[in-house]
Amino acid sequence: MPQELIKWSGRADASELGAGLAFGSKALPHVQEFSMAHMPQVDVLIRKDVVLFDWWVHNADRTLTEKGGNPNLLWDLQHSKLAVIDHNQAFDTDFDPLRFAELHVFHDSLLAIFDDLVDREIYRDRLAAAFAEFDPACDNVPPEWWAVDNGVPTEFNRDAVRELLRRFMNNDFWRVA
Repeated sequence: MPQELIKWSGRADASELGAGLAFGSKALPHVQEFSMAHMPQVDVLIRKDVVLFDWWVHNADRTLTEKGGNPNLLWDLQHSKLAVIDHNQAFDTDFDPLRFAELHVFHDSLLAIFDDLVDREIYRDRLAAAFAEFDPACDNVPPEWWAVDNGVPTEFNRDAVRELLRRFMNNDFWRVA
């Protein structure tokens, strides 16, 4: 992100982005911010996948209600499908499960998973497969990703995150309170 772009932006919060390199995995030319109007077009299984993943990684930064929010989702107009962005709040040490269950854009789907023993087993198997890749994935992260800037290490605690992700193995994971 060029400093000039932040400096001349009309948005008061533009400086929160920070100047410098930004990570992006895909260009989506025909998108708009997700809104409640798009909700009926999102497949139920996609809703469940997104909310359970956010629950698993403690990413509470995907909120949306009738009063507004910050969904960190885009709607791909060209393909009529959801684009999930912005996981920078994952592994939040201040994660509040009750707040998450109230404000997450797909919170109703989380409760549907918790109430369905078949869904829970399907997701438990999927999370187990993903969890098995945690250490190999960390081992393959480029060295520069372990630094915030100028060699300052990230606050990522591999052991703490591993324990956080391991929670799906316990029954407490599958309920809000």
